[in-house]
Amino acid sequence: MSDVEIIDYKKIEINDIKFDDPVKIKGGSYMAIAKYNDKPIYIQSPRLINNKGFVKNDNRCYIDLEFDKTHWNFYEFITNIDDHNIIKIQKNSETWFSKEFPLDIVEDFYKTPIRLGKQSKPPTFKIKVPILKGDMICSIYNSNYNLLTYKDVKTGSKIISILQFHGLRFLKQQL
Repeated sequence: MSDVEIIDYKKIEINDIKFDDPVKIKGGSYMAIAKYNDKPIYIQSPRLINNKGFVKNDNRCYIDLEFDKTHWNFYEFITNIDDHNIIKIQKNSETWFSKEFPLDIVEDFYKTPIRLGKQSKPPTFKIKVPILKGDMICSIYNSNYNLLTYKDVKTGSKIISILQFHGLRFLKQQL
């Protein structure tokens, strides 16, 4: 990951995020790859609270990170990307899927990584962690740059993540 350019989320012009036409991927779904200035999109999150640890089963893994009041700018950035994505899907639906989808239909099918907190709990950010043959394929380091396993990450710890916005995934049954 040494040649990866990490973009400061505060400096991203969201309207400059572009998508390739969707292509069929493994599992029968379709993916529209996202790019910013013709490059993959990697951003660094602020220090967010890990509220459950890594949740892992055979073929899926994720981590929920909690926002607090000091993360309003990052929360707003993620929700603005969601809005941008929904508009891009609707505007490109005729080209991408040979039928035009109304905005309300796209909004109904769009799945945001943000989960609103119940009652007085803060919102969370669900990050999917890539898995290959049952193993996570991401590196985790502590503040001293020592490599950790996902089991070493304690609930309640604060985590800075390097996130890749890979693109938009469309399930075949939604098309």
